[in-house]
Parts: sequence; C-alpha cells; structure tokens
Amino acid sequence: MMNKLQKRLREDEEGHEELRDWSGLMDELLQLIFHALLLSTAKSSFSKVCRAWRRIANSSKEETVASQPPFLLIPSFVSCQKEGCKTQQPPFKILSPASIGTDSFAFSAHCFLAPTQLHICDRLAQVKYMYSSNGYLIIVEPATNCPILLDPFTGEEFRPFPSLPRGCPSGMCRNNNNCRYGTSVLLGSPPTRCRIVICSDYHVLWTCLAGQHQWSNYVIDYVCFDKCPNGFAVVRDTLYAITRDADLMVFNFDAGPQIRVVDRGDCELPKQFLNYHFKKFPYYGPFITESLGEVFLVRLLHTFPTVSSGKRIEVYRLQEWKWMRMNRLDNAALFLDVEGSAMYCRNPAWWGGKENHVYLTGRKWDKWICFSLDDMVDLRFKKPKKCYAKWPRPLWMLPSSCY
Repeated sequence: MMNKLQKRLREDEEGHEELRDWSGLMDELLQLIFHALLLSTAKSSFSKVCRAWRRIANSSKEETVASQPPFLLIPSFVSCQKEGCKTQQPPFKILSPASIGTDSFAFSAHCFLAPTQLHICDRLAQVKYMYSSNGYLIIVEPATNCPILLDPFTGEEFRPFPSLPRGCPSGMCRNNNNCRYGTSVLLGSPPTRCRIVICSDYHVLWTCLAGQHQWSNYVIDYVCFDKCPNGFAVVRDTLYAITRDADLMVFNFDAGPQIRVVDRGDCELPKQFLNYHFKKFPYYGPFITESLGEVFLVRLLHTFPTVSSGKRIEVYRLQEWKWMRMNRLDNAALFLDVEGSAMYCRNPAWWGGKENHVYLTGRKWDKWICFSLDDMVDLRFKKPKKCYAKWPRPLWMLPSSCY
C-alpha cells in the first residue's frame, strides 16, 4: 500500500502544480485502506475502535464498497468432529480475483475465521440453514431453533432474536411440527436496531426486531404468487423479493407489512417459455440485487426453442416500478453465481475488471468465466443433486463495517 502511495506522490511531484488533484489522492488513500482491510482479519475490530474511520466509512461507503470485487464464499462442508480431520482447514473457500489489473481469476483456499474461532467450523458444518446479509452469516441452531448472527471475519456472535416457532401459523402445513425455513435477510445493522425476515414453507414470512421476544408472521397471497420468494434485496428499510416467475414483491415492515406488485415490463415472457425453462432448469434464477439504491433483476435464459444453441444473460433495472431491460452495463460489471445470487459491481476498472461484462461461476467451478453482456455463452450445466438444496449455497460477503 505504501509503495502505491509513494508512486502517486512521485507522479504528483513531477507534474505541474495546477494539475495536482489532492482530492483524488485522498480518494485513492481511502480505496487503499478499504482494500487492505478487506484482506485483513482485524478489519471489523478496527472499524469499531476508530470512530473517525467509522465516520469516513459511513459517508463514503457507497462509492467505495461498490467498486470492490466481491468475495464468493463456497462452503467446504468439512466436519471437524470426524476422526483425522484437519482443524486448520477453513469452513469456506473463496473465489476472488487473483490480482488487480489482470484478467486471470484463480481459486484459493483462505481461512476466513480468526484462528481463535476455528471451533466454529464444526458448527457451520452441521447447520441446516445458512444465509448471509449485511456482512453476517445467518444460521439457525438446530437445538434451540434460534437464528444466530456470525461475523465470519472475527468470529463474533450475536443472538438478538428469539427462537423460531416450530410450526406454521394456523396449521397451514401438514407437518405442523416441522416447518422448514429458507432465505433470510437483515434490515439494518446488527446488533442494535435490526430486523430479520425469514421465508418459510407455504408462503409465510417471519419477522422480528432485535430485542423483541415474539415473532410476527405475514402470509403471502398464494393466489397472486404461485412461487415463494427466490431471493431478497434490501434498500434502506424496504425489502424486495423476487419469485421464480419474475414477480416482484415490495415490503415495508416499518409502516406495517405492506406489499406492492410491480409491473414486469420488459421482463414479461411467454408462459410456454417460463414453464419449460423452470421445469428444465429450476435452479438458475431469476436473481435480484441492488447497488446504490437501485434494484436489478438478472436472468440466465436459454434461447428458445433450441436450448442447445446457447444461453444469454439479461439484466433489468427497476425504474418507476417497472422492469426496464438494460442493453449495456455502463461503468459496471456483473458477478453471477448461477446457483445462488448476483452482485452488481460499479467501477470495475478500479480493480482491473471490464465494464459491460459478466463474470460467471457455479458450484464446484474453479474459475470465473468472463464474457460480454452482448455475447451468447455456451455452457454445460449439470443439475445439482436434490440433497444439495439442504446445504448452504455459495454466499457473497463484505465486512459488516462496509454496510
């Protein structure tokens, strides 16, 4: 980091006085600090101790965090209780850019937990549900059925929520004592004022504020929505949920559980295509993501009717409560895990990426596949095993101090 700073100072000294951009230098310093903290295990502790850093991070995070290449955490499913298991083996592997300024991407193992917190490996290997939001891992402890928030960078643990109910409300499911929970998301920053929303069987959303002792539930009208939410995106205090049919539900829990249906706009497809696509390729989207307050929908679609001819990526932006297709990703790139989620990344040139490009990966892949948004891509996907649905999916992560 110091070498880069010295190089920049030398360039400024050699240049003319009127051409010096000291505000740009401060921005670069902040970028270097962010990059160093993203690779450090002390990033969260540093941001909590240094109030000045917290203030700078909060005021500048929108421009800074959005430009950082995301880290894709892939669970390794290693149980530390197994005889002969190496306790130093991390619970995650990370798929990330190998180096800034190059087009090569590599797969590297990295211990994402603090050395003193390696005992968490065993817990993560045994949990049934695990998701991520606001820089935290959300797991449900099997014994207590209680959501737990884990900071994967420090090993810090929070229990701000009570145990989840074992059954669905009003006996909605047949096996009322074994309600299954799915996608989870946080509204707000833990551990203070924070709301958690968990999707469960039979179109039920469970929600609770940190510090409260009772869960509230909201039943989605299954007549209007044939599918449960496939993914969540949070913008301020508003929750956006996308279904497999590309229906968008918008919730505002602070004003009461309100729901708003959004026009599909350019995202509308023939029912024949949707039925064929979801039956043949049920795991690949659609995905929803956000960036700087804007909401985006991403789909991986096969050409119709000849599926073998290739696949294309389509990106839509929510504009005036209507999905509008984007023909280009201006000054932005898209990271897509075909079995998990998408991340919209601005200013890709800052870390060596290409604008209007998609970086694609999948389960057990050891690299990113990079191609232009305008190109068709010929990929051979294998259907995940049915048991894979019980395991945690790959997760995008940034430190909680960046949210």
